[in-house]
Amino acid sequence: MAGKYIRVTEGNGLTSDFPNKLDAVKVSSNIAIGILNKRLKRGYLCNYPAPSAACEPFIELAAMEAQKPSDLEVALVGNVPPDEGTVRDFGEGITFEETIEQSRSFHKELLATLRRKGITNIKDYIPNGPLDRIYEITVNTEIGEIIVLDKKQ
Repeated sequence: MAGKYIRVTEGNGLTSDFPNKLDAVKVSSNIAIGILNKRLKRGYLCNYPAPSAACEPFIELAAMEAQKPSDLEVALVGNVPPDEGTVRDFGEGITFEETIEQSRSFHKELLATLRRKGITNIKDYIPNGPLDRIYEITVNTEIGEIIVLDKKQ
């Protein structure tokens, strides 16, 4: 049975079940979080500008639906902004250095949120420092994998 591809655009989050595939393309200064519940064959994918608490409901839902945290696999993709030209609006008067620190802090908080839920199977593709990468992430419920491609190597 062939599932369909469902695109998750910036500022959105979706869930889908077997045999569908959720994907987000051109993830750069956003944060995309892919979650796969291997037991339920359900995928969760959110794609939001950082810093944003918008993905937390997806983490909560995935953790609630899992019988145990080991049912879940997670992949995080995105970037610390590589230069001042790519900085999103983190607030008026915030310097590039402060933006980098906010990005790092948000990343640490996100990891801590996942770990508090007992989720440890995390593939983290978010760098600690500025990096210019473009990612594609697919939560494939049909084959039971999260696939991350670095499109700018």
